[in-house]
Amino acid sequence: MNLAVTSRTLCDVSGKHIAEIPDGLGAIQTLKLVRASGNLLALLDLVARESPALQHVNVSSCSLADLTRDSLCRVIAKATVQQFDAAHLRGVSGADMSEILQALNPDCRVLNLGDMVVLDLEPSVFAHFSRLNSLENLSLAGWSVRDVNLMHLPVSLSELSLARASTLTSFAFLERLSALRVLDLDGVSLTETAQAALVAALGTKDTLRVRVNMTRLPQERALSASHMASLPEISFY
Repeated sequence: MNLAVTSRTLCDVSGKHIAEIPDGLGAIQTLKLVRASGNLLALLDLVARESPALQHVNVSSCSLADLTRDSLCRVIAKATVQQFDAAHLRGVSGADMSEILQALNPDCRVLNLGDMVVLDLEPSVFAHFSRLNSLENLSLAGWSVRDVNLMHLPVSLSELSLARASTLTSFAFLERLSALRVLDLDGVSLTETAQAALVAALGTKDTLRVRVNMTRLPQERALSASHMASLPEISFY
C-alpha cells in the first residue's frame, strides 16, 4: 500500500520504512524523511524529477547509505530549495560533505548540519560554505571546527549555531559577519584566552544575542561575569 502524502504540499514519511513510493509528489514543497529507511533512493529520484516547487528537505537522522549521495545531491540542487535539514545524518565522509555543499542550491537560506559526525573531515570542506551567499541560518552544532575554518562562512548569516563545537580559541571570523544577530555557543568550553578573544570580537558588535552556558557555578560558565559585564550591548541568554 502506498504511503499517504500528508497534504498537497507536504510529504512526511518520517519514521517509516518505505517499501512503496507515495503518490502525489508533483506539488510538494516540503519533504520530510526524519529517521526514515527503506527505498529512499527511489523516492529521492522521483522528487528530483517531479517536484518543481520543492523548498524544504529534511533528512535528519537518516543514513546517507540509504539516501545515496548522488540522489540527495540531485534533490538539494533544485533551484527552489530554501532549507536543508540534515542534523544527525549518519555515514558521512569528508568527500560526501564536499559534494553535498557543492550541490546545494546556492540560494539556500537555512542549513542545519548539527551533530553530524563527518569522517576524515578536511579543512578544504569549509571553503564550500563561501558559495552560499544567501545563507541566513546555519547550524554546525557539535562539529569539531577551528577558527580558520569559519573564515569561509558567508557574510549573509544572521544566525549561527556553534553549540557544543570544539577547538574554538579565536573569534576573528566574527568580524566578517556584519549581519549576525544570534550566536549560539551553548556547551562550548572556552579557556581564559578564548574568552578574552571572544570578548574582543563581540566588542565590535551591536544588538547581538549570544547563547552561552549560564550555570550558577562560575567555573562552569562559558564567560566569566567580568567578561559579560564588559559587553553592555550584547544580550546573553
